[in-house]
Amino acid sequence: MTTFGETYRELVFPVLEECCRKQGFYLAIELIDYCEAHNVVSRLAYSRGAVHLGVYGQENLDKWIAENILRYADSFADSARESVERAERIDKQARKHMAQWLLKMGTTEMDQ
Repeated sequence: MTTFGETYRELVFPVLEECCRKQGFYLAIELIDYCEAHNVVSRLAYSRGAVHLGVYGQENLDKWIAENILRYADSFADSARESVERAERIDKQARKHMAQWLLKMGTTEMDQ
């Protein structure tokens, strides 16, 4: 016979893991702050029965949530920085080509 904690880990932790991944991504792109990310995952955990884990189980769950959000945020942060840098380079190149094209067309206004 399995305990509630084992069943919770088996059934709920995959859902929480996915939520941590999403919140880590939002944290990495600075859409939310850490407190909001942790709150979202914690609310999900408690809505799925975390209150029945006991104090020790809840403390371990809280640590697990914090570690996973930060782990995912770190992994996404590097990718997000690279994407922003790439977009800035492309934007700079596009503006340069647009300016050259407008000069050929006989105008210097980019708004026309």
